[in-house]
Amino acid sequence: MKKEVGGWLGFFIFTLLVANPLANLVMVLYGGYTPFQIVEAVASISLFLLAGIFLLLKTPYAVSFTKIVLLVTMAVSVVGWAMRLPSTPQPDNAIGLLQAIGYPVVWLTYLSRSKRVKLVYGELKEDKEHASIWPILGAVYGVFAPAYGLVLSSLGLRKMAKAENVRGMEVCLLGLVVSVVMLTIALARMLS
Repeated sequence: MKKEVGGWLGFFIFTLLVANPLANLVMVLYGGYTPFQIVEAVASISLFLLAGIFLLLKTPYAVSFTKIVLLVTMAVSVVGWAMRLPSTPQPDNAIGLLQAIGYPVVWLTYLSRSKRVKLVYGELKEDKEHASIWPILGAVYGVFAPAYGLVLSSLGLRKMAKAENVRGMEVCLLGLVVSVVMLTIALARMLS
């Protein structure tokens, strides 16, 4: 087996770069989303695109970033699904839950167990230079998609502490604060 992107890995990257963004875009255009849901969908689209690009370019943080995107997207989808539940269960609700967790679980399992993934990305290690992506992503997503910003900033803080990068830690803390403030505002609006 060669150290190239192909097979199921190539298909997964295709879903990240083309299929998921298009499906989310269709849902935004025709799904009757609220402004909050539109922002979350756009954040999801951009994270899928970034994950696909990082995997395609074989960056050292590609697999860990993609796993985080899948986990956070699944969590946001499950919370969104739960908020839309009517008082009585219906078959569509079960399908919605399966959609929210099915795709991420399948691909998280693949990323964790695939020989091709280990071969292509196994020797790539994040160093201090590559760790700087996390604080930037955390701060940016903290403003527009606070659930994503909170996770990315928290992860970035851990990585910056390991790399002893004080400047990066400051940006991560900023991302955390912005994420918490934006989440609080969003929750206050939802409850009012």
